[in-house]
Amino acid sequence: MIQLQRREALAIQQRRNRWIPAGVAAGIIVILAGGGFWFQQNQRLLSRVSAQQERITLVQDGENR
Repeated sequence: MIQLQRREALAIQQRRNRWIPAGVAAGIIVILAGGGFWFQQNQRLLSRVSAQQERITLVQDGENR
């Protein structure tokens, strides 16, 4: 009877030991995917930013005097 309980406990522990690495791997995948998405969104926002040269002139561009 004790032997049977030990086998059942061992089977439960082995199942748990298989799920732990799978959970860790899934967590890492979620973190990497979230980081990639965040990076892509930031790059998309930065691509919309443009710099323009500031100038002060006496005549408007395109006018020749």
